[in-house]
Amino acid sequence: MDDAPAGPRPSRVVIEGDLGPAAALAGLAQAAGLNVETRDGDGVIRIDGVSLALTDGRSATERFASEGGPESLFDLALDYGAAKRIAIAAADQAPAGACAAAAGFFQALGKRVSVLDDAPGLVVMRTVAMLINEAADAAHQQVASAADIDLSMLKGVAYPRGPLAWCDALGAAR
Repeated sequence: MDDAPAGPRPSRVVIEGDLGPAAALAGLAQAAGLNVETRDGDGVIRIDGVSLALTDGRSATERFASEGGPESLFDLALDYGAAKRIAIAAADQAPAGACAAAAGFFQALGKRVSVLDDAPGLVVMRTVAMLINEAADAAHQQVASAADIDLSMLKGVAYPRGPLAWCDALGAAR
């Protein structure tokens, strides 16, 4: 997968509200020496006037059309501190430079960045959601208990976390 071109290092990062599973990004940004401000809001990262958020299952284009932003989305990671690569996507309506600003933010954190075509849920979040849904259906159909489903995925296919445990960590609403 190709790396995104180098983006500008952010001069200012504003973290608005709870970033949920991406909350570690605030500490990573501070550790990287970025000027970070936190305030109340809807779980958005503002980088030099451009907004960035964790994917929520909708495409960036759909979110921008319904909410007026964020301009770019980033994908889920099991551990943002250990992740070496982050995928991002920009809304079709995003202003020029939105994708570069998002890439520059993650590059400043020491991450390699892949720019994806805008798609609902991006790659990791969509895959994790599918696994969670299948595991929940198996538990509902009483194929196995929730604990056994998670254990089989941990031991049988070496997933880093069982799908139902991942659902608990993310929250069912997400």
